[in-house]
Amino acid sequence: MSHDKWDENKIEELLSNFPKVKDTRSKEDILQRLKDDGVFDEEPSDTPKQQQPKKKKKYNWMPPLITIAAIALLAIMIPSLMNQMNHNNEEAAMSTSGTEEAAEMSLFNIEESENSANDQSNMSLMGDQRLGNGKTAVYPEDLEGYTLFTLGLESDMATSIPVTLLIPNEQIVEDLGKSNPSSVELYNYYAPRIDESALGFTDYHPYVGTITEEGNQVIHRIANNHPYDMSSATREIYDDSLIDTFPSYDEAVFLTEEGTPIIFDEEGMERKPLALQGETTHYSYFLIAQNDGSEYLAPNNRETFATVEEALDAMKIETNDIYKSVILPNIDYTTSVDGNTVTVQFTTQVDLMNEDQMDAMQMIEGMLLTAARFDMQVKFENIVQEQWGGFNFANPLPIPVGANKVPLILTQ
Repeated sequence: MSHDKWDENKIEELLSNFPKVKDTRSKEDILQRLKDDGVFDEEPSDTPKQQQPKKKKKYNWMPPLITIAAIALLAIMIPSLMNQMNHNNEEAAMSTSGTEEAAEMSLFNIEESENSANDQSNMSLMGDQRLGNGKTAVYPEDLEGYTLFTLGLESDMATSIPVTLLIPNEQIVEDLGKSNPSSVELYNYYAPRIDESALGFTDYHPYVGTITEEGNQVIHRIANNHPYDMSSATREIYDDSLIDTFPSYDEAVFLTEEGTPIIFDEEGMERKPLALQGETTHYSYFLIAQNDGSEYLAPNNRETFATVEEALDAMKIETNDIYKSVILPNIDYTTSVDGNTVTVQFTTQVDLMNEDQMDAMQMIEGMLLTAARFDMQVKFENIVQEQWGGFNFANPLPIPVGANKVPLILTQ
């Protein structure tokens, strides 16, 4: 098209030159054509509902937004939840572990309690048997229903301590198949079975070789590899243990395995029979303590005395660091003998209830055991109490038949 300006005359001239357009169709034809062409379809006329164009629905953005928000929330919460779950798992594991540990500790504590209870039961048993009524010695009235079994056990100081065990008669019959066995028969059966370490002593028994008896003699056929002549100390504890183990026999005889008199190397001559009772066993009793704190009444270094008065008077004086006097501090006494009774008269009145009860009992029983070495009873005078610790001081007290009662504990 030219960019020249158009004036109205030129426009009118141009329009007038266009050919005339005529429509020869009738109005009805035009209307029908329009209908056929769908010009009137958008009008809400008689067209059925199902043919009407559907309205454009508005999209509801809320569910996706909620979903997105939920996902975002989960994204934020999941690590926390995981941490919490891990923490809970850790706590659960720790709780389980703690529970298991607690259970293990409980079992441990139960076992320890049981062990402790067993230990305390053993100690209680030992206490009951050794310290019934505070007494540690055994008296004739204690033998009813029991058989007396004595042993010399090796102490921490490598000395022999006399102990006494009471075995029920029923057990004697069951174990030995007989009642009233001899001391040698008791020894041969029970000595190898006694748990000496459980009693707090060094393992010493049974003797190396064989122990038999003939009349009032104990015969020891000593094995060739015996340890009894290694030194003067080993010979002393050997002899002392025999005296403490077989006090009802007159003497012990020593033979080789072949039955000939034995010669200990350091002695260089045949061993003579050892007296098991009599003047060579007239001891005074003192107190000896083990490393575990247990205390026993035993002969003071096996020192012997000619008379019971001398032996009782010697109890006042300590002569070494091993054996302690059982005479209470600031107490003195005199002694006199009438027949088979020795009277101990305290120079000032003694109130035993004002003293440590165990210490007082050790003093009384130490004197009784010392007098027993001379086959004598003791009559105490100038004591406040007439009845005390199961004793009746109005009369001479019974002679003990054994010292240091301990329980019968056998090895498995």
